[in-house]
Amino acid sequence: RWESLSSRYVQLARERGALIALPLALTARVYMLLFSGELTAAASVTEELHAVTEATGSAIAPYGAMGLAALRGDEAGASALISATIRDVTRRGEGIGITFAELASATLNNGLGRYDKAAAAGQRAIAYDKDLACLCWALVELVEAAARCGMTETAIGACRRLTEMAGASGTDWALGAQARSRALLSEGEAAERLYRESIARLGKTRLRVDLARAH
Repeated sequence: RWESLSSRYVQLARERGALIALPLALTARVYMLLFSGELTAAASVTEELHAVTEATGSAIAPYGAMGLAALRGDEAGASALISATIRDVTRRGEGIGITFAELASATLNNGLGRYDKAAAAGQRAIAYDKDLACLCWALVELVEAAARCGMTETAIGACRRLTEMAGASGTDWALGAQARSRALLSEGEAAERLYRESIARLGKTRLRVDLARAH
């Protein structure tokens, strides 16, 4: 549904010449492509997004470029975008912007194996709880980071919140992410069973990055 809706959103914005809506539509599209592991396509959309914001003077933060740099492990590029975004959205009072920036920081540092930094960023990311979708993504990063650097209580608390959201959602994505997060807090046969459940559920989706992490 995300793939279908984000594609339609971009199509409508282009067809109608809705230049105010187009940056938002392209940003939604970039994140769908990032979670699908289609980084080349995401980079192409990010370039278009940059061109549109330059032409229109849009004030939208560089969410797409920031998420792409973080997922690629581009430490210098991601760090610069994260810092600039936090300054900008703080000035404008956009809580969701801080969440996205700290999510990018958590993703980047988890990928680089800097789990203490990832955990700190994850905790900052979940401080703003008004946007449930982004909160869910941040909780996943926080569980992994906290579990890997010995912050067991923090990891358990984040996993508990994630479990509540996954139970309400019931999607293979949410339940797959929940199973992987629980596996990180388990050992032996219990962990093996949860990892296999995560792989089975995520394997039914387009979410290749999450599936790869479960493997």
